Amino acid sequence: MPDPCDLLLLAAHPLEFSGFVSELGEQLEGTWAGYRVQCAGVGVGLVTAGAGTVAALAARPCRAALLVGSYGYYPQFVDEPLTLCVPDAAQLLDGALLDGTAALPDVVDTRAVFDGSLVAGLRSVEPTLAGGTIATTLGITTAGPLAERLGRAGLRGENLEALAVAQACASAGVRLAGVFGATNRVGPTGRAEWLQHHRGVSGRTSAFLRRFLLAGAPGL
Repeated sequence: MPDPCDLLLLAAHPLEFSGFVSELGEQLEGTWAGYRVQCAGVGVGLVTAGAGTVAALAARPCRAALLVGSYGYYPQFVDEPLTLCVPDAAQLLDGALLDGTAALPDVVDTRAVFDGSLVAGLRSVEPTLAGGTIATTLGITTAGPLAERLGRAGLRGENLEALAVAQACASAGVRLAGVFGATNRVGPTGRAEWLQHHRGVSGRTSAFLRRFLLAGAPGL
């Protein structure tokens, strides 16, 4: 088994790592600000990302992991594009569950808390980072009325992989935090806005993590 890296960066898709190539090279691994860092994709969506995370952790042992990527913010929030969010937790969110037309067995765990030390360390580098709880939905919310209804649940925005990755890391005993960049308002314009901003979010996240590592990686 290979020696553990200091930090494993996880993301749904290679596009999420576009901003990291300048720091880690095309292989997306190496020494960054004195820390051994590797990257791994876990797959897109709630259904895929859990198994992808298990495989990534088995292939790349690590001291801790960060899930990086984008989020869409609910209409109740006004997050500027490229706003970074380091949430406290990830929670399953579904319109049918909210309105009572579907149900889950009580034993299903629908919430996962990110590692408090890592979250605090990341926030110490940039205290104005957004926080709260990030929602994980089965699909991308594209209808405006549904986006409004989901937003009333009080969660900041949605990311399709956060809950699955958090649960897989918890099962493996790996500490995890998330760094997500705002690409779009949830709703009918979301896809176009994501296409416009996703590369900028990756670059913004990379620049922030460079500052985190240069600060001594507090919480790691």
